[in-house]
Amino acid sequence: MQQSSNSPFRGDSFRNRTVLVTGAGAGVGRAIAMSFATHGAKVVVNDIVRDGLEETLEQIQSQGVDRDNLRSVVGDISSIDFATTCIAEIKASFGSLDILVNNASVISEVGAFVEVSPASVERDIRVGLIGTMNMCRAALPVMNSQNFGRIINIGSDAGRAGNARLASYSATKGGVIAFTKALAQEVGPQGITVNAVCPGSVRAPMRDQILQDVEDRLGPDAVTAREQDRLQQYPTRRIAEPEDIANAVLFIASSLAEDITGQALSINGGFRMY
Repeated sequence: MQQSSNSPFRGDSFRNRTVLVTGAGAGVGRAIAMSFATHGAKVVVNDIVRDGLEETLEQIQSQGVDRDNLRSVVGDISSIDFATTCIAEIKASFGSLDILVNNASVISEVGAFVEVSPASVERDIRVGLIGTMNMCRAALPVMNSQNFGRIINIGSDAGRAGNARLASYSATKGGVIAFTKALAQEVGPQGITVNAVCPGSVRAPMRDQILQDVEDRLGPDAVTAREQDRLQQYPTRRIAEPEDIANAVLFIASSLAEDITGQALSINGGFRMY
């Protein structure tokens, strides 16, 4: 089984742990799923589109991971019925659910708030916020019975500072961060921690969608100028890769972070400092 040479974890750091990653069909979710799998976990990947999940599973298996330790569950987390069924299937397959990574979210439209359709606003919130809450609601009885659990919700710096032309996404992620803090207070006595990881810019499909909006409105030269200007605002002078977010998630889920809960950790190259 291969793993990154600079990984701080052993190849078996998450052995005997079962992990569910939502929105794992591409980008950050795929990187998180691959990281857990290559560090010994049994991994269940979820997305609403099957093709992306199959590609994720193929990439994980290419790293030497046993297919018996992998599952995929296609479905829409905005449905509480699906969330309940999904967790029941995981419990039946692996006997436990130790780590839940709520990564799934959408940007239905990029644009000024008054120009974005109400249906798009509702979809963003239903998937990103209600979906996160649905998965927690379904997973917590299992974690409570184990007296152990790690919930990592993928927030965003947009939820901490707000992003123009991303009002509903910003509101969704702001809600995820507040929900994380509230839930952490409720479930801490049961041995469950709840934290949020908040990416800034990441080289992933969602960022491509935002850059496409800039190009559509202002042209390709504006994209180039924006990127050059943005890099100068990052002390690290780099845009995060999906693996950077995965590394933070692994840390929070590990035994190294037992006393960390209710926190929102920004992974943004210092672009914003809170």
